Amino acid sequence: MLDYSKQNLNHEAMEKLIALYDKLGVESQIQDKFGGKAINATERRAVLHTALRASKDEIIEVDGYNVVTTVQEEL
Repeated sequence: MLDYSKQNLNHEAMEKLIALYDKLGVESQIQDKFGGKAINATERRAVLHTALRASKDEIIEVDGYNVVTTVQEEL
């Protein structure tokens, strides 16, 4: 969801933003983030803050291991 009601964006600007979104592959990056892929390039690991907000029954696998269980235990 994007609330841009207070912004000066017109139809042309929105079309350009959507084209940029598609060109950069944002959708696949989002899937990689929530899929536990190693997208943190500097540390060469997954970004696991999504597991902090996950429910106990959710599964976020990293290298075949559900990290939600470990995060829940630590919390």
